[in-house]
Amino acid sequence: MVLIERVRPSDPGFQQLMAELDAYQSQLYSPESNFLDSVEALEQADACVLVAIVGGETVGCGAMKIIGGYAELKRMYVSSGHRRHGVATALLEWLEREIASAGVPCACLETGVHQPGALSFYARHGYLRRGPFGDYRADPLSVFLEKDMPGVGPE
Repeated sequence: MVLIERVRPSDPGFQQLMAELDAYQSQLYSPESNFLDSVEALEQADACVLVAIVGGETVGCGAMKIIGGYAELKRMYVSSGHRRHGVATALLEWLEREIASAGVPCACLETGVHQPGALSFYARHGYLRRGPFGDYRADPLSVFLEKDMPGVGPE
């Protein structure tokens, strides 16, 4: 069973998973193609940070921050031994509920071309490719995705 908890970005379990994610992504992408939010960026009032706990162990994390008329998903990561067990889906569904309940009509994210598992995961959950958003610029290693939140916005 996956337990999802909202935590502060300074939570030790979240910090550990962020370090794993940073190490993983630094192997795949150069620093100029790595768009990693800091703890300070996630401390904003309009951000939500989650961890997934299985058997008392923090095994996954995800975050979102509301920026104007959309929410950006950040820091989605599941430790290697717990992938393909519904942890990422549980995190994503919780974040999408938070976004929809805030009345935000769209979730956006940036991921990389060297992460086919992430790309297929988001595609299975209804995310579609789009161009750069917010402060992002076009990058050949980036893939930008979005999903409209059901029940939010014009019908």
